[in-house]
Amino acid sequence: MTSLKVKLGNYEKEFIKSIDSIFDGYLLLSKENTVLSYRIKDKLLNLYFGSESLQKRNLKSVGVQIQQESMKELIRKILEKKPQLFELKLKVSDQIGYYNIFIFILANDQMLINFQNIDKLKKIEFELAEERNTLKNIIELNPYAIEIKDIEGRHVSANKAFIDMFKSVPPPEYSLFEDPHLKKIGVLDRILTLKEGKVLRMGEHWYDPRDSATESNLNLDEIPSSLICHKAVSFPIFDTEGNIKNYVFMHEDITERKQAEIELEGLRKDLEIRIKERTIKLESSELKYRKAYSRADCYKGLFTHDISNMFHTIGNSIELCEMLLKEGIKNNDILEYFEVIEQQIKRGKKLINNIRNLSEIEESEMPLEPTEIFEKLRSAIQFVRVNFQKREIIVNLEPETNKICVFANDLLLDVFENILTNSVLYNKNDTIEIKIKISRIKENGKTYIKLEFKDNGVGINDTKKKPIFKKNDKKTIGSKGMGLGLSLVAKLLELCEGKIWVEDRIKGDYTQGSNFIIQIPEAVY
Repeated sequence: MTSLKVKLGNYEKEFIKSIDSIFDGYLLLSKENTVLSYRIKDKLLNLYFGSESLQKRNLKSVGVQIQQESMKELIRKILEKKPQLFELKLKVSDQIGYYNIFIFILANDQMLINFQNIDKLKKIEFELAEERNTLKNIIELNPYAIEIKDIEGRHVSANKAFIDMFKSVPPPEYSLFEDPHLKKIGVLDRILTLKEGKVLRMGEHWYDPRDSATESNLNLDEIPSSLICHKAVSFPIFDTEGNIKNYVFMHEDITERKQAEIELEGLRKDLEIRIKERTIKLESSELKYRKAYSRADCYKGLFTHDISNMFHTIGNSIELCEMLLKEGIKNNDILEYFEVIEQQIKRGKKLINNIRNLSEIEESEMPLEPTEIFEKLRSAIQFVRVNFQKREIIVNLEPETNKICVFANDLLLDVFENILTNSVLYNKNDTIEIKIKISRIKENGKTYIKLEFKDNGVGINDTKKKPIFKKNDKKTIGSKGMGLGLSLVAKLLELCEGKIWVEDRIKGDYTQGSNFIIQIPEAVY
C-alpha cells in the first residue's frame, strides 16, 4: 500500500486527507476496478462492506453491491466519467442508514467514492414531511372552506370544503383585489387592508354559487335553496424576512344555522301575532265583562231608584183619587190618575224584565236603537207635574214639533225624569222655570243631539260640578248634592256613547240656576 500512496503524489495525498476529514468514508478504485485505498469511519458502512474482506475485493465485487441497490443507470453514467451525487439507503439487519454518495472520476481514470452520513438531515426531512402532511390534513380535512391566494389576490389552492361550498375555484385571471362587484357593494377597501398585514373578519354574507354578484341584503323571508350564508376571516402569511407571501381565507358555512334563525324568527313573529290576537280577545272579553258589570250595576241602581219613584207616584195618584172621590169629582178626571198608575206599573214590569235579562252577562249587550226624544221628554214632564202637583212648574221646550231620534233606549226616560226632578227638588222659588233647548252639533265627524236643561234653582258650586256625577256623592247644604240619581244618569249616557255635564245658567253666577247639558249621538231614520 505504501508504494501506491507514493505514486499518488503529494497533491493526491492532501486531497485524500481532506476527503477523509469531510466524509464518513471513501473508496479509491483503480482503473482495473481494484480497491486501492479506503477508509470507513461509519459503523453501518463497516457492517455493510466488511473492512477485512473489502481489501480483497475489486470493482466487480463492489459494483455488484451497488447494482444490488438498483443503480444500473448510475453505473452507466459513472463509466461515462461523469461525476455523480446520489442518495443511498442502507439496511443491515435491523439497522437503517442514509448516505449521500459522491463519485468522482480522477485524471488517471481512478474512481473516488465518498460516503457522507445524512441520518440527522433525513430525520429533519422526515419531521418536516410529517409536519407538511399534518398541515395538509388540517387544511384538507378542515370543515372550514380554506383558500390560499398569492400577493396579487389570485387563487393558488383550496381544500375540499371550499370546492364543496363554492362548487368551483376562481379562474386564473380573477384577482380579489380588483373585483368590481366588491367595490360596488363597498367592501373592497376593507379587503385591501390585508396588504397592510391586518387580520380581516367579514360579517355574514349570502352567496349564490351560480351568481358571484349576490348581494348581502336579501329578503330573508324567501331564501333560494341555492344560496349559502357564510362568515369569513382572512389573514396574511409572512416569509422568513417578514414579507407577505400569501393570503389565507377561511369561510364558515352558517347556512343551516341562519335558516334555523330565520325559521325561529318566523315562529317568533307568528307567536307574537297569536299572543296579540289572544290579548285582543282577552281585552275584548274583559271589556265585555266590564260593560256587563257596569250595566248590571246601573240596572241595580235604577231598580232601587225607579221603584221608589214609581211607588211614590202611585201613592200620590191613589191619594188624589181618594180625595177627588170624596169631593164628588167626575169619573173622567179620576180615570186620568188611574192611567198614571197603570203607566207606572207597566214601567215597573219593563224594568224588572231588563234586570232579568242581565242574568246572561256574556250575551247581554246594552240594546241601542233609534229613540224619539220628544215623546220621552213629554212623558218626563208629565211625571214631574204629577209628582209635584203643589208646585207651580213651567216647562218650555224648544223646538216642540220636530221629530229627532238618538241612539238610546227606554232608559232615556229615566235620564230626563232625573234631571227634571232635581230641577224641582232643588228650587226655592214659588214658580219653577225650566227651559229645554235642543240643537245639533258635530264633533270628530259625528253628529250629536245636544239637550240643555236650564232651571232657576239654587245652582251648583264649581267645586261640586264634577263630583255630583260620581256615585255616593252626598248632599251638601246650600248646593245640589244630587247623590245616586245623577251618577246613574252619567252611567246610562256613557252606555249610550253620550255624556253629561253641568254649567251655570248665567255664566259666572251659579246662584242663578243650573244648565244640565246632555250630548247623545243622533240616529238618522
